[in-house]
Amino acid sequence: MPTVEEIFEELEELKSEIAMAKQDKAEKTGQLSEQMKALKSFDIDSVQDAKKKIISMKKELEELKEKIIASFEKLKENYEW
Repeated sequence: MPTVEEIFEELEELKSEIAMAKQDKAEKTGQLSEQMKALKSFDIDSVQDAKKKIISMKKELEELKEKIIASFEKLKENYEW
């Protein structure tokens, strides 16, 4: 059976852990808030919006790559290297 002092010591440790967890939560909340503000500059309001934007941008990137390759091939045809 624990002594009263041991109980108080354990409670103090738990109190300290709770305080650290609260501080960590506040920091993470602040970081999330800052990241969401940054995403809003891209008209993104949620993770789902971000995923859609990534898919759209990947598609656009592939289309641009194809245009670059086609343009390069056309240049090679029209001008001798």
